[in-house]
Amino acid sequence: MEPFQDFAHTGLGTLAGQFIRHFWQPVMVSEDLEPMRPKRILVLGQYFTAYRGEDGAPHLVQDACAHRVSTDEIGLSQLPVIDASESDYGILRKGRRADDGNNVTRTAHIMMPNVLFTVTPASNADPGWNLHIAWRVPIDDETMASFILAVRKGGGGGLVRRPATNPDPNDITEEVLAGRLRVQDLDPDYRGLFNVQDNVALAGQGRITDRSKDRLGQSDKGVILLRQLWEREMKAIHQGRPIKDWRRPAESFLDIQSREMDLVKS
Repeated sequence: MEPFQDFAHTGLGTLAGQFIRHFWQPVMVSEDLEPMRPKRILVLGQYFTAYRGEDGAPHLVQDACAHRVSTDEIGLSQLPVIDASESDYGILRKGRRADDGNNVTRTAHIMMPNVLFTVTPASNADPGWNLHIAWRVPIDDETMASFILAVRKGGGGGLVRRPATNPDPNDITEEVLAGRLRVQDLDPDYRGLFNVQDNVALAGQGRITDRSKDRLGQSDKGVILLRQLWEREMKAIHQGRPIKDWRRPAESFLDIQSREMDLVKS
């Protein structure tokens, strides 16, 4: 069968899909779209997000949008100034934001190729600051397993397995992405809230996405550098050259001075 004889497949890149996309198509019933209740819809094998704006007019946008929410809407008066630099172990990333006239710096360390060392701040559900180390291990091309070690100042009881979060943040994420729930509707004391927020931001971009369409900015410096390093190292392997001799730092991360480290050790 010739490609132009395939009438059944209408996804992106197909001839039938390109043909039908030349014409306007109904995709949902307008009265089912409530204000401030965006819905994710699937049509022609492609996800979109439908929403009704403050003026009452319905809108349809590309589903994979990296910068959809304004900083004012989520309660931030300003975006942090991001600095990212290559190190012996990977990337040192710093974010600075003014706080009542003081310069507040948050530090994260990305150890190549897939380890994150940072500090997670206190919340209503988890009042202590934690040292956070996470390995993101691919299971297949679309899924991964996270192995996380969270450490805080305590009574010296040693490592304890963290109890499961109920309901499961992954289940809540699916509800949000399906448009049946909003992050704003979640209990602020829900212990898995930050997991859901991160999952929605990541999974909402699509499992495997055409990154050539990304429009990265100043706040994405860490992402830009990480992709550059991965590309450089994979190119070396492809060409039969050795990769960089990545090494853990001689200085302990705990000795690196920053506001959040002082909070953890206090």
